This record gives sequence, structure tokens and C-alpha cells, in this order.
Amino acid sequence: MTTAWERVVARLDENAVPWRKVPLGEAALIVSERGGRVYGPFWPDGSCSNWLPETFDSAERFHELLNSGAWNLGGHRMWIGAEADYIIEDGTDYWGTFVVPPSMDPGEHRLEADPGPVVLHNTVRLRNHRTNGNPFALRTQTTISPLPPPIPHEQLRDVRVAGYCQEVRTSHENAGERPEIWLLDQVPGGGKALIPATPGLRITDYYEPAGSFVERFPRGGARITLTGQNRFKLGFDALHHFARIGWWRDLPGGEAILLIRHHPSDPSAEYRESPDFAPDHRGDSLHVYNDDGDLGGFAEIETRGVPREAATANDRFHSWWFRGPTDQVRNIANDLLGLAAS
Repeated sequence: MTTAWERVVARLDENAVPWRKVPLGEAALIVSERGGRVYGPFWPDGSCSNWLPETFDSAERFHELLNSGAWNLGGHRMWIGAEADYIIEDGTDYWGTFVVPPSMDPGEHRLEADPGPVVLHNTVRLRNHRTNGNPFALRTQTTISPLPPPIPHEQLRDVRVAGYCQEVRTSHENAGERPEIWLLDQVPGGGKALIPATPGLRITDYYEPAGSFVERFPRGGARITLTGQNRFKLGFDALHHFARIGWWRDLPGGEAILLIRHHPSDPSAEYRESPDFAPDHRGDSLHVYNDDGDLGGFAEIETRGVPREAATANDRFHSWWFRGPTDQVRNIANDLLGLAAS
């Protein structure tokens, strides 16, 4: 049986999709020019931490998926928010006019050639449908590089760690626009999101009510059960959360995996992501999405950059993956998030 690493490499090579490897100690990422996707980290056994669609198992199906132009390629992608600004063409028909601009996804990403850092370039052609604004071009440059662990190596003991930074530089010339860099990491269903925050954390349901899938902690923060089989999307107010999110999942053999994502978040910025029923909603710089199984049974960890009117901007997103014995990974979650994973 082939490993996830072997399947991803085979499908990309079969379709002449350029890709580059980012070594992360014992682990590694695959950065694909198609869609600007980041897959992994992949571990020494060839397994993949983030979610891959089943189409990677079939050369024919994967080829058909690429030709369709569909966005659901798995891994970690970058879109531009707010959704109601740049994706929803008519706010009175939210779902009927949900159109991802092709320049956003799959885009026309270009990987810089070896040697040197892994750098992706793209130009996204946008129009603000909410304000009926003029079309403009948003140029993006994403540099992906290894990142040391946030805790000393001697405290990791038997835990493997893979860390990386995504630095996103943007530029545009349309005064008044405040595009938000929006990084969405598709992860397997069956995990839990951990959001450290103040006791007053505002959580907004965007789709169906999440109900009992949300557990609040008396001293602040929340734990969200992400099944991949029950659709909901939640937004978390930048005023209350601490610009960090965790994702935990139990693995076979007494192991667990933990993602810690740190992202830029400014409570004074005007984050414009909003549900279809509340177009004036503001303030959410962090989201989680739980699929109902129709798209493949994944969940998403969604972090946003700071919306700025400036012609140029720079956002840095830090990701650390920890994999090892459950009790040791649980201690890391407590140290870095202050929340219980289970």
C-alpha cells in the first residue's frame, strides 16, 4: 500500500504540477503550484497530518478533479476575505451567487525555482460586490519556511514536532479596500478545536447552530468537537480570543496529534466576515468549519490576517504540529493553550 506522501507526489507528477518540498526536521511539507496548496506535514511513515480528498487514491479521478477547476483539493489554502465582499456576488441570494474567483482558486500561482526559500506568487483579481466597487488586482507573495518549536527540545521528550511560518506579503492600488488574507487548513474529522480566550468570548453561528458541539470553559476559552459529519461554522471575536488556536486528534496506538496555529489578530481592525443573515456583523478574525460529509468529511481551521487599507501589507502565520504519546502531547496543549484537550 502506498503512503500519503507517495500518492500526493504521484498525482502531482502525473499532471505535471510543479511542487517543492519544505524539510521540517523528520517531517516535511509539499507545496503545490496548483491552487497554492500546502500538504502535510508528512511524517517518516509517509502519513499526512492535514486532510486529503480520496481523489488522491485514483490517477483518473484526480485528473478529472484538476480539469474541473474545483477548489476542494485538500491541504492548506489561501483565500481572500471577506466572503461577502469578494465571493458572494449578490447578498440577497447568498448561496445562489457563491462564486470563487478563478484567480483566487485555483489561481495562477508560480513557485520560485530552486534553490532558496519556497516562495509562491499569485495575482488575485477582485471586485467588492458589497460596495459595487471597481475591480482591482491583489498581488500576493507567500514565503514558507521552517520554524523552531515554541518550547525547548528537552521538554518534547518522545514527541515529534514540525513547525513552519507562512509570511504573506500583499500589495494593491485600490484605495478603500481592506482585503483579509484567509488561511484555511483542512483537517480530518474527529478532532477538537481549542480556542484560548477571555470568559466573554463571543461565538457566532454562521450556518446551522453548533449547539452541544461547543463547550465553554468557566475561566475562558472553548473546545469545539469537529466530527466532519455535522455542518456548522463558528466565528470568534478578535476582542476576546488570544490569536492562537489548537486542533487535537487522537491517533491509534496511544498517540495524539496537535496543531497550534498563531496568527496576526488586531481587535481594533474591521474584520468584515459575516453570516448571510447578518451582513453588518463585524469582528471575527478566527473561524472553524465542520463539514457534514457532503464535501468529504473534513473540518477547517481558518485564521485571518489583518485587514488594512495600506497599499502594502505583511502577515505572518505560525504553525506547529506535535505528534507523540497522548499524555505528553496533552501537556503541550496545556502549556501552549491553557486548555484541556479532552
